Amino acid sequence: MIVNNRQIKIALSSRYSLVAEELISFANENGLDGIEYTIQSETKENLDKEFANMKKLADSGIEIRYHFQFRKVEPAHRDKLYADASVQYYKDCLDAVSKLGGKHIIVHLCLGYRNKLEEMSYEHAKENLKIVVEYAREKGIEVCLENLTFGFTNTTDRFLDLIHYSGASATIDIGHAIASPVVLNGTVTVEAFIKEVLPYVVSAHIYNIETTKHFCPDKAEDIESRIKLLAGGHSDWWLIELGDRDEILKTKGFIRQICQSL
Repeated sequence: MIVNNRQIKIALSSRYSLVAEELISFANENGLDGIEYTIQSETKENLDKEFANMKKLADSGIEIRYHFQFRKVEPAHRDKLYADASVQYYKDCLDAVSKLGGKHIIVHLCLGYRNKLEEMSYEHAKENLKIVVEYAREKGIEVCLENLTFGFTNTTDRFLDLIHYSGASATIDIGHAIASPVVLNGTVTVEAFIKEVLPYVVSAHIYNIETTKHFCPDKAEDIESRIKLLAGGHSDWWLIELGDRDEILKTKGFIRQICQSL
């Protein structure tokens, strides 16, 4: 899809399926331009087993990006030994992605610790994210930090501080942005949140809002202002982060409708 004279790839999430063949088939049949695969393993032993499925995706000819959505592995942990072991696992995953020819990963901080944020260390988050970014850069891989609704990335100040310090790029999750406490309490609008981080955004996760789950937009207007902002930036990877077939295709239609009106 061409938007403002640049090529945008509309991508499929592995929320749809973890089976490589099913992802490839759905993407090809429905005109999706890429697949974002969430690595399931959180140990090196399991990663080695998962690698075969990942290789099928990599061999498909479709662009694959990788989502590090770990619940236990946590480089921001206040326990230094735990955090260091987590960084090593990130390196193991980066080695695997590099073998597959991958060029982009999306990472989180504090993801499994929504209710245990006292176990997190901001200094460990900054230092270890920087280590991961530098290790990835040596392998030709770009690291994108994703905003969450809690922890260290739900305000633009800290999100940008982490990006500036580490050298990471950003993935803006528009469903997290609209559900961030600073947006819900009226401190900033979701549009202002996105505008502030937009210069660093190279990819986006698109759906309406995350509360108990990821909700699909009911109509184009639900996501219109956020999509128009993305269209004015330089991100070229827009992931529809939904798992239901009909919701994926409905959201794809809304994105095209909005962009055609620009």
